[in-house]
Amino acid sequence: MSPVIVCPASIETQTAKDESVGRVEWRVPAAVDNSGFQPTVTVIPALVPPVLLPIGNNTITYTAEDGNKNKARCTFTITVRG
Repeated sequence: MSPVIVCPASIETQTAKDESVGRVEWRVPAAVDNSGFQPTVTVIPALVPPVLLPIGNNTITYTAEDGNKNKARCTFTITVRG
């Protein structure tokens, strides 16, 4: 059985005045697996919050993989407005 991972809800934020990036923070999702072992979690793009993201829509995808190579993914969007 594949691991379970749940991403945060999509986020909208505003840049500071005259800036082209916005500071964003979120809780990194934890994954669980029925094996009792902690799955490996990776993220694309490789980010660790808090981060500065450019104006626009930024898609973040987390992947959980267990020891048997079963995978689960979740995705959310961070929208930065200028």
